[in-house]
Amino acid sequence: MKTKRRGQISIEYLIVLGFATFAITAIVAIVFFYSNSVTDQIRLNHARNFGTNVIDNAESVYFSGEPSKATINPYLPKGIRNISINLDGTDYRMFIEVQTNDGKNTLSFTSKVPLVTKDSSQFSMSEGIKNVVIEFAGDQIDISF
Repeated sequence: MKTKRRGQISIEYLIVLGFATFAITAIVAIVFFYSNSVTDQIRLNHARNFGTNVIDNAESVYFSGEPSKATINPYLPKGIRNISINLDGTDYRMFIEVQTNDGKNTLSFTSKVPLVTKDSSQFSMSEGIKNVVIEFAGDQIDISF
């Protein structure tokens, strides 16, 4: 007597479909994880370039002397939370806080020259090209965002 085996093809189809779904889900998860990591690295690199550009031009203006002035247009990436300048005796630093997918990162840029800013609260933290004016002011450098 012959027995009918109607369900075998259905089970095989479900097994193949389940394996394919698992493989696609794993690939999508890996791509998502690495794309966030790459996005964060790009954001941090743009912030580093912004800070380095400002500090390099500030030092150039300072060592050129009175009445030196420079206007630069660096790119500010998305996710910048704060830009501040700290004067601690002879330690002159500019800090940039960047929000990434992993949390908040603070980048520090050391300057050889004294830096001040008149009003950093007027500075827009939105993404885009910014107009930064760097000018010699007595014995220090004034940075206007």
